[in-house]
Amino acid sequence: METQEVMVKRRAGTANVTAAAAIAGICAILGYISYFWSIGFGATLIYPATGVQFVAGIWFGAWGAFGGWLGSLIGNAAAGTPIFPVYMAYGWANLITGLLPAILVRYVIKADISLKKARDYALIIGVCIIPTVLIEGAYGNLALYAIGYVAPELLWPWTLVWWLGDWAACLIFGLPLLKVASKAMMRSRAYTVGLLS
Repeated sequence: METQEVMVKRRAGTANVTAAAAIAGICAILGYISYFWSIGFGATLIYPATGVQFVAGIWFGAWGAFGGWLGSLIGNAAAGTPIFPVYMAYGWANLITGLLPAILVRYVIKADISLKKARDYALIIGVCIIPTVLIEGAYGNLALYAIGYVAPELLWPWTLVWWLGDWAACLIFGLPLLKVASKAMMRSRAYTVGLLS
């Protein structure tokens, strides 16, 4: 992450709020659309909003993670998911999807988010995408199970579908977004070096 280290730390401001709102709008639309191929609450064959949440967290820190969470709440509600108790139980997985990569990229791995080298791809996929999806998918399905929305015999199949759908979203949508737009995002006022500014 050589390009990130030379940037001056900024104060949070309207650019961050605007980025969070834009991410929320994008994730709301993608979340709503993805429910047309859903097999049940939280388990879709592919959830494109996950790829956006993943990248938003990397670019905009906690602002991007919150925008992704809020957008998924709006999209899920529009698609008919009950906010209480269903989304409030498993929806926090969407916050994990943006926040965990934000933390890993800033404080754990040294990868260029513009994906210039094979090493950068390996670190982003191996240290960010795979663990993030494992954690958020397991959390989401266990939360649904805890409130009675996933039967015991469906817990493993739904978790597997969630994992595969979110990995696909990160690989199909997230990686190309990082590759193509990271340099422009790093120059934007909304880009965060820390989690909040």
